[in-house]
Amino acid sequence: QPSLSTMTPGPCKRQNPKRTRRYQSGQWNDRYQELLQFREQHGHLFVPHSYPPNQKLAQWVKRQRYQFKLKQMNHHSTLNEEREELLASIGFIWDSHAASWQEHFQALEAFYMANGHCNVPADYHDTSLNIWCKHQRRQFKRFKANLSSTMTRDRFDCLESIGFDWNPRNLKSF
Repeated sequence: QPSLSTMTPGPCKRQNPKRTRRYQSGQWNDRYQELLQFREQHGHLFVPHSYPPNQKLAQWVKRQRYQFKLKQMNHHSTLNEEREELLASIGFIWDSHAASWQEHFQALEAFYMANGHCNVPADYHDTSLNIWCKHQRRQFKRFKANLSSTMTRDRFDCLESIGFDWNPRNLKSF
């Protein structure tokens, strides 16, 4: 009888691929149901990247976005049409970065409507809005310098439309 060290490696064969697919399908359906429960509890589908109450759900959501990107690039993806349609039908957020930007912009619009300006103070109750505004200014400087940036012409135009102050401290280097 040959020992493991003398055997030549051959292709691996799964015991029962149908059983594995059923198991994976069951897991996908379980996470989908958890996503629906998340929406019911929180009123949205923006599952944080780190979600301690259900880290499996957070990982699953990231995986769906990744599989969607693969599919968009015509690469192999486990996201079939049925799953994509199911997720799309409930308003799944495919691009979390764009959704986050839009969410902060809407918060800034509300701040502008209430205060008549876009200079969010450092001690504002939503500190993430002040930080986001600083980030937009940094990204705009990079954009102007033709460096890698998340700022786009559309985002710039949105911010300009509500009178965003790109240089609130009137710095000459800006």
